[in-house]
Amino acid sequence: MPDFEPNADGLMVATREFLLRRGYCCGCSCRNCPYRGTPLDRRPAILRQRDAERPPSPS
Repeated sequence: MPDFEPNADGLMVATREFLLRRGYCCGCSCRNCPYRGTPLDRRPAILRQRDAERPPSPS
């Protein structure tokens, strides 16, 4: 499995599997971050608060 894949805009984004193998949150708000919303989330507090206030997206 590749570590990066193109998104709809053609930009390369890290895959969830790659981020899990890396083992930590870098705090850059990666699109596929598996640590978002966990105690390992290192994003700035303003971003964590913003996401906590948003309703969950439909899956």
